[in-house]
Amino acid sequence: MSDVPHSFIEESVTRFKSSAIEEKNKIYFIHLKHTNPARDNDFERRMATEKKGYHFATFGMRFSLE
Repeated sequence: MSDVPHSFIEESVTRFKSSAIEEKNKIYFIHLKHTNPARDNDFERRMATEKKGYHFATFGMRFSLE
C-alpha cells in the first residue's frame, strides 16, 4: 500500500458519511483486486455500502469529466 497509496472502501465511506446523498451518489469504487469480495454483487458488505448511496463501477462503464 505504501507504493501506491489509496484508501480502502471503508475508509472512504467513513470520510464521506456526513455528505449529502447527492454527493455519495457520485462516488464509484473502482480498481477492485480479483480477490476482493466486493466484486460480488451479492456480497453483504457491498450491498450495505450501496444502500448508503455509493456505487461500484463495472467493466465498460464510461464517465464524463465535464
